[in-house]
Amino acid sequence: MGDFEIETGFVSADETINFGTRCMGMDSLYETATVACIKTTGANQVSDVNLNCIINNNRVIFCANTSLKLFKDTTLNNIAFAATFSFPIVGISIWGDAFLIVCLSNANFKVFNIQDFNDVKLVTAGSIVDGSSGDGVDKECLKVFTELRFDEIISFLVILRNGKIFRIKLETGDRSNTSVDEMFDLDFETNTASYSYPFVLLDGSKSAIVNTETNTVLADGPYHIKSVCPLENKFLCLGDDGHLYKVCCLTALAFELEYDALLEDLLVLEENGKESIFVVTRKNEKGEMFIKLLQPNFSQVFSVQLFHPVYLVPCIVSDEMYLISKAHNDTGLELRFQYIYEVEPELRLKKLVRRQRFQEAEQFAKTFNISNEIVLKAKVEQIIEKTDCDTDDIEHLLVLLDGIQDDLFKLCVCNKVDCRQLADLRKLYKYGSSISLEKKDEDAELQRQLLSELLFKFDTFMALSCKHTINSWNEFATCNLINKVKYFLKQHIVEDAIIVYSRLNQDTIGKDMTEENIEDIVTIINNLPTTKCTQFLSTFIPVTMSHRPSALPIFVDWLRNKIVHFEERDAEHFPENGIDFANIIFKLLRVDEKNSILFQWQCTLYQKPINDLRKLIDGLKILQNLKNSYGIKVSLVTYLQVCSYHNISNE
Repeated sequence: MGDFEIETGFVSADETINFGTRCMGMDSLYETATVACIKTTGANQVSDVNLNCIINNNRVIFCANTSLKLFKDTTLNNIAFAATFSFPIVGISIWGDAFLIVCLSNANFKVFNIQDFNDVKLVTAGSIVDGSSGDGVDKECLKVFTELRFDEIISFLVILRNGKIFRIKLETGDRSNTSVDEMFDLDFETNTASYSYPFVLLDGSKSAIVNTETNTVLADGPYHIKSVCPLENKFLCLGDDGHLYKVCCLTALAFELEYDALLEDLLVLEENGKESIFVVTRKNEKGEMFIKLLQPNFSQVFSVQLFHPVYLVPCIVSDEMYLISKAHNDTGLELRFQYIYEVEPELRLKKLVRRQRFQEAEQFAKTFNISNEIVLKAKVEQIIEKTDCDTDDIEHLLVLLDGIQDDLFKLCVCNKVDCRQLADLRKLYKYGSSISLEKKDEDAELQRQLLSELLFKFDTFMALSCKHTINSWNEFATCNLINKVKYFLKQHIVEDAIIVYSRLNQDTIGKDMTEENIEDIVTIINNLPTTKCTQFLSTFIPVTMSHRPSALPIFVDWLRNKIVHFEERDAEHFPENGIDFANIIFKLLRVDEKNSILFQWQCTLYQKPINDLRKLIDGLKILQNLKNSYGIKVSLVTYLQVCSYHNISNE
């Protein structure tokens, strides 16, 4: 991996979109977010990479094989310095904030002044061993550590794979004056090492603990450890078998620690004197692996699932834990620079819900004692997104709504579900209209009123003689009810016209029960048989007069014309048939209810129609008396004309 491209600017909220998955802890509030993607370029494709990385005061020192890059911050947007070497970088370490040592696989080293990231300078370079010392394992560096000293000498300890330990010192006065001294030659192949002042632990074909102050060595058989870190004046070791061990610095004795999982890697970080242990588990029987943060007593702080092998990044004074995931894809190896952070419980819950991991979301809400209403709402949305909900869906939906406190949400849901069965639709209307609002909400009140009207209209629809289907209901639900009454009357379906007119809602009455529509209906019923006409009038007139007393003149004029029509059509039975019909209409108009407030109001507002009504009644009685007592037949039209003439003369 000579050089590489870096893609940055990722947003944590889009982690799943960008990378197909999100690493999160199911029982904790921690998850990973990708800061940058690091990819090999052109012909530099590799299947694996040797990584070395340190984060120091938010500055990132990143090494991949032969490439070194220094970034000004953890966004990896700003490269302060870059270099490429002829041999792979096998180890790096920093002294304070000022100096960086880079050790190469051929035992060469370079020291940079990094105090000012805008002006990185090479201080010195050299070789740990001379050219006559051989090659291969004899010259290959394994680890480099910053040596803790109590003077101002800048000192590093370098461990080679052949068991040799060197000290590199930079003189205080002249940084370019560098000395390289061999301290120990343990003469065994070394695979791993760690440093905790003043002790160095090495393990490979043999093991040893070296005291750099007293120059004493405790040698023993190999510990067979994969990685090791200092912890509480001891060395915490990860064995090749995945178990944890502690090794005493003074006695070199090792003892196994009990832990409930086999581990793949570990890293101990110290911040403000407090140590934390990061471990990566091996894959379990389900193929899952996790990164975990442990306290020194091995109590767990969090556990986050991983989907790729990772490199744990040593952090010095950093608020987050950083790691590098090694993701293999079609284009080769992709390194993802990530950090672990703590999220707000509500945000984590929303993420789980967006991924429709409802069972996990419910358990998460229960674990962290937060409302699971967002989960219930998501389940509801999943149901209403169906284009055809069956009875089981509706029953499940109503159970979910019972657990939701958001009244407006529930009311809106009840009005937007597509059902197969009309009975299920009524359940929703009834449920919504029966919701008792706990607090004043104009929008919710409007929705509830709408559902109540829909329920009333639905029951009206179900009482009709038409075919009851979802499509016919949808048509009826949006139709103009007055026009529907006209339609039924024209089809001589009087029973349905009566049902609809008797159940008009206030909105229809207010907007559509106009004098024009009343006159239209009166005109239509003239074409009905007398029996059907009388049947409809028994509902039509009382309902109309209750809401539109101003329609009285329309009914009086219509009654006069209707009685004239009786005389023309059946003169033999006139005026008896007119009187009988007039009596029916009088009762419906409640003209004879002298104590009725409505009648008194009508008399005040519509004096002329009332007088005309009385004249019509008196005239019919006079005509009946003339016919029965004297055998004289006088037409109603003639009688009314004579009366009108006398009234004009008297005036």
